[in-house]
Amino acid sequence: MLPFLILAVPIFDMIAVIVMRLKNGQSPMSADKRHLHHRLLKLGLSHRFTVLFIYTLTLWTGSIAIALAGIPNSFYGVIGATILLGCSSWRAWNLAQQS
Repeated sequence: MLPFLILAVPIFDMIAVIVMRLKNGQSPMSADKRHLHHRLLKLGLSHRFTVLFIYTLTLWTGSIAIALAGIPNSFYGVIGATILLGCSSWRAWNLAQQS
């Protein structure tokens, strides 16, 4: 179960895009710009910030997986990753509002 939690961001993104394509009657293998990366770029975020935001989100889910595995003191990693994700989300919100 832990590898799925570590890879939650790309797995959830892939599943969400496939479901949206099927809902619209498209092939799940067709290319489009519905992935998280493209949606964040459309909000006005830079390419660099978009990638860093997705890395931060993945770090957060990974830190939760490590904590659930029972690694000692991993709770502090979850706290740090949560703070980092909160700051990144706040910055993303402000950048999107400016666009």
